[in-house]
Amino acid sequence: MSDILEQLCMVTDKVNAKATQAARDAEVKASIEEYRRNYKEPDAEELAEMRAAFGAGATVVDVLTGEKIKL
Repeated sequence: MSDILEQLCMVTDKVNAKATQAARDAEVKASIEEYRRNYKEPDAEELAEMRAAFGAGATVVDVLTGEKIKL
């Protein structure tokens, strides 16, 4: 995103880079907070996929919630 914003700023002076970045940061923060509020434990299919990818007995951590899942 920042590379596109930088290029846009090169071709026009109609963009406020700081305001755009602040708005993006706020949107990302809101999206992560919504994800955390709506977090659901993985279902059987998701657990099977994680076991296939990481192996039985591994611990997987959701980096957005901090939730640790023992496979």
